[in-house]
Formats: sequence, C-alpha cells, structure tokens
Amino acid sequence: RIGELVTERGSRTRVEADHDVVHLVVEHEGRVVGDLTLKWSSLENAQAEIGWILHPDVQGLGFARESAAALVDVAFDVLGAHRVWAQLDPRNDRSARLCAALGMRQEAHLREESWFRGEWGDLAIWALLAHERSGIAGVARSKRALERVREIATTERSVAGGPLLEDAFFRRKV
Repeated sequence: RIGELVTERGSRTRVEADHDVVHLVVEHEGRVVGDLTLKWSSLENAQAEIGWILHPDVQGLGFARESAAALVDVAFDVLGAHRVWAQLDPRNDRSARLCAALGMRQEAHLREESWFRGEWGDLAIWALLAHERSGIAGVARSKRALERVREIATTERSVAGGPLLEDAFFRRKV
C-alpha cells in the first residue's frame, strides 16, 4: 500500500483540487531528516495548511525554519495563496516558535479538541495572510529564499486553473 501511495503522489503535477498536497523532503548529509507538506484546504478561498516533522537529531538547527520559509514562499508567491495556516499541539514550543518566526499569529486555542494517546488534547491554530507578509524582514522574503522557490517550482496558470509544478516531491538538501 505504501508503494502505491508513493507512486500515486509522485505522479501528481498539479494543484487542482482541495486537499491536493505539495511535499518538501529535507535531506542532510545524504539522509532524509524531515518533510514538510502544504495541503490545499480550499482552492476557492486560496487557503493552504502547512505542516512539518523533523528527526530529533536535527531539530533546533534551523532546517525547519529554512524549509518552511521556502514552502510559505511557494504557497504565496507561486501558488497564489491568500492564507497559510498550521495546526499544532500548543505544548509543542518549537513549532509555536517556528510559526511566530514565519510571521504567523495564533488565531485560536481549542481546548480538549481531540482524543489522542489516551487523553484529551488541545489544538492551536496559527495563520498568516498574504498581505501580512510585506512587513516581515528576513524570514521568507529574502532574495535567497525566493531563488530557492524558483528552483523548486514553476507556475503556468493561476491557482484557480491549477498551477503546474515541476515535481510533486521536492528534495531540499541542507
């Protein structure tokens, strides 16, 4: 089943519908150490959810921030998102700090929102709007980040028309 999933996801070249996903794989010293996803929650409303996971050995080294900043650039500058949001366990301080570093603000804290590993857990929602990005210096708007975005994605049509991506799986060596 996993092989089928990888084959199916790898063959996707367009963001055409709600729930389509763009993947970014983070490599370090020849091994995959994490991945990020950008899931279109609503094409009509130009909304995408970003998520990340990194191996504990490389957490705190800046890989998540650099990769997430590049993926936020893809969402806004290439795919035309209006809003990018993340959901996380509010006890996850590193993810909350990453959201803040990306210019996101916490929009909600849902108490006992889901049953997970034998207990009720809270959920925090963080988000960034396209027009809020202009005041953010040095995070995702840097020339270097934009050059990386151009390397990993191209667009031929607007978001509504489903932009063409070079590859559904992006590999980013850090």
